[in-house]
Amino acid sequence: PLLALPEARELLSPRNAVEAKKCRGGTATEAVKEQILIAEEVLQKALG
Repeated sequence: PLLALPEARELLSPRNAVEAKKCRGGTATEAVKEQILIAEEVLQKALG
């Protein structure tokens, strides 16, 4: 159900995260760490 949300799917796509991070001058590793934080936030909101 969570991944049914388009924004969640967008946020949780590793490729999107890495590309976005590279555009801002970051590394893939930083992008993955950011992904994990975003995923945790999305889950927190979903679980209330």
